[in-house]
Amino acid sequence: MNPEFSPKVSLSSSSITFPPCRLSDAVHQTLALHNHGDTPVQFKFTAPGASSYAATETSPVVAGCQQFGPFSVLPRQGVLEPRSQHLVALRFSPVDLSPALLKLTCIFNNTS
Repeated sequence: MNPEFSPKVSLSSSSITFPPCRLSDAVHQTLALHNHGDTPVQFKFTAPGASSYAATETSPVVAGCQQFGPFSVLPRQGVLEPRSQHLVALRFSPVDLSPALLKLTCIFNNTS
């Protein structure tokens, strides 16, 4: 893709670490997506290679939320308007006592 036409976006962080959490609780973090360009940019979160966590929709109560095992992302996809930012909610709710790790990828304009 020609760099002149590439999305001009950034993330507030490339790594998120959740604080300790009890089994019956959940902890949350946020991530900001920034569109520095003059055109709208589509975004979508995926977890390539996350074989241990199948991507599933959560309950209809939280429409648009993508769940990967004990992790969830809201919204899982959307559009960043020109010169704007959007907060993404990340949630971790452990299902057992083992360490958990998930590598998420944010795809912009359907290109990785």
